[in-house]
Amino acid sequence: EAPEAEEEEDRLALVVEETGATESARLQESAAANSDGVAAVLSIVEEALEAAEEEDRLALVVEETGATESARLQESAAASLDGVAAVLSIVEACKEALLSTN
Repeated sequence: EAPEAEEEEDRLALVVEETGATESARLQESAAANSDGVAAVLSIVEEALEAAEEEDRLALVVEETGATESARLQESAAASLDGVAAVLSIVEACKEALLSTN
């Protein structure tokens, strides 16, 4: 019985060793897959942050462009009003000149 018990013990040791190696390989594969998953999530987060930063930059450009355009339009309106005032002044002078000759 002793040799049979030793053979059975050897078989069990071999099964335990193979099972351990298989489980170790499975855990390594699982860890690698988890690592790939984490890397993919990090990549998505980085892309989202870059997109948000780009959106913020575009919003700032639009805001600055709008402010610049608004200032330009205000200057243009002021210049137009100055022009209208000058024309009215000329018309008034002409009117006074006509009235004084009549």
